Amino acid sequence: MRALWALPTSTLIRDDGNHFLLDAFSAAFYHFGLNPGRQSMVLSAYANLIVGLILDGLNAPLRNPIVDEIMNSIVLSYPDENFELDQYLRSLHFNYDYLRKLFKREVGVTPHQFLVDTRLQAAAERLAGAEGGLVNISDVAHLCGFREPLYFSKVFRKKYGMSPSRFQARILEQHTAAPDGQSVKISPAADA
Repeated sequence: MRALWALPTSTLIRDDGNHFLLDAFSAAFYHFGLNPGRQSMVLSAYANLIVGLILDGLNAPLRNPIVDEIMNSIVLSYPDENFELDQYLRSLHFNYDYLRKLFKREVGVTPHQFLVDTRLQAAAERLAGAEGGLVNISDVAHLCGFREPLYFSKVFRKKYGMSPSRFQARILEQHTAAPDGQSVKISPAADA
């Protein structure tokens, strides 16, 4: 096993489509916040998991450049509720079905699901970052690229296991219950 600190240069480690590396870091940070300064078996297990995921990432083949291009276009365009992903994919000089299959194979989700997940993540961050009170759910939906607030609420509930308004209320409850500024991450629902 190669030591991570022996890498000669900065190295980009890509997370997979299920965001296991990000989730492992988030969970380790959460458990560290529960017992700051105290080493535990849980933190040790997360450290081993993170190192394993990083080493797997170092050995993973690079993504196809067209997949990176599609991902970058989605990340740049997700706030635009008029962004037509299918039209964009058809404008590329590849077969539409080939692109969808290639993207799913390399990222773990279809381009459409990646777009929805990107929008939902941005919406959750907006809802969680609402300083000083509640924000309008319809406004958040539109700012994150959703044309229909009802559709936004439906897919948000499916991913996070609660409505956007309940999510926001829960975040506010946690901020008021944690006077030291620590907060708890609300993860996507297990079946999402």
